[in-house]
Amino acid sequence: MLVLGATIHSANRGVSALGLATLANLRRAFPEARLILANSGLATGLSLHVGTTPFEVETSWIVPSRSLRPRSGTAYLNLLRMLRPWVPDVLHRLLSTRTFEQLDQADVVLDISGGDSFADTYGQRLLWSQIVVKQLALAMGKPLVLLPQSLGPFASGQSSRAACRILRRSLLVASRDVGGVEQMEQLVGSDVRPRLASCPDVAFTLEPLQVAPRELPECMRRVPNGPVIGLNVSGYLYSGNANTPLSLDYKEMIDAIVQWAMSLPGSRLLLVPHVFGSPGGTNGRYATDLEACQLVCQRHSHSSGTRIESLQRSMGADELKCLIGRCDLFIGARMHSCIASASQCVPTAALAYSHKVEGVFGVIGAGSMVVDMRQATVRTIVQRIRAIFGQREQLRRELGTRVPQAKRAVRSFFAETLRDALRDHDITTENS
Repeated sequence: MLVLGATIHSANRGVSALGLATLANLRRAFPEARLILANSGLATGLSLHVGTTPFEVETSWIVPSRSLRPRSGTAYLNLLRMLRPWVPDVLHRLLSTRTFEQLDQADVVLDISGGDSFADTYGQRLLWSQIVVKQLALAMGKPLVLLPQSLGPFASGQSSRAACRILRRSLLVASRDVGGVEQMEQLVGSDVRPRLASCPDVAFTLEPLQVAPRELPECMRRVPNGPVIGLNVSGYLYSGNANTPLSLDYKEMIDAIVQWAMSLPGSRLLLVPHVFGSPGGTNGRYATDLEACQLVCQRHSHSSGTRIESLQRSMGADELKCLIGRCDLFIGARMHSCIASASQCVPTAALAYSHKVEGVFGVIGAGSMVVDMRQATVRTIVQRIRAIFGQREQLRRELGTRVPQAKRAVRSFFAETLRDALRDHDITTENS
């Protein structure tokens, strides 16, 4: 089983959460399978865990490329595919690469597309990179499974046609959005359709990794006098260069949220980044959440003192989930930071800047926790957050019922829906 679009070493911890949770679910459902994960470091293998049980994963490296120069690039791999019937085996083996052999040996290719990258939302270049890898797998005759993700939107006709060709040739396509199956049926628009399925976001099942007491933020090392509120500040939005149709000033909104949180008696505010990496990325000077969180902390520390705190170091997706689970309320713009919260039954205000948040939270019946920054003022945002905080005990009880159902649905997708699709295609992993 070759897994694409789910690197576990991404600077975006939401993508890492998808990768870790995907591999754990595959290991549970297919304990006998050989798992190969693309683009997660230069090592030839990884040691991971399902709960306390360790398991090994091979690694591969596939690069979307128009050039033949990178031997792990899609252009070179596709050339190897086309040459194989025409050159002697000895020559083909000399030209071949480890990546090509892994792809060639795969019984099935599973692609989660980073959760939401199979769309033209982030530009044609990213969409092209998603398309060429999927096309390569199909051209090599590999059954393609699109794991639970947000599919589309595809604004241009060219994007829509390219996506439809891939969807129609896929073995199984799963949507993590409410109403996603119906949208896929309309998009494909053909009697020849892949098997379609609905499944909550895979990251709902990510197991948190316990953080040592000495590594906890100061606000979590002692019993607070009031609520501990977690706030994810998106560097992408804080930079001011994000191409998103917000109806408000994001920095002004963050300031208003901080002021509201500090108005609660005895409260503590923890600023939680969910995207790390080097500052100065393509989205502007404050492209990482870590720097944006630290800037907000500095901005308000003179008035709030030690009651406001920002994480100072990079942490893994499972470690961040542990910290988020200790909050009494979590507020975030990065969707997977909010999934880390809601999946642990923490009342959550998911600050949406795209359609995907409502779709993902709608699947678990938690649409009331989505606050749309595209259709609100700073004042109404704070009012909604205040209302969610006031209803936190009721929301915690509701999540206590819905979250276990969502986790069961994810595990059922891998253990039953995916296994049935492979069996119907005469793919078995018993002897892998």
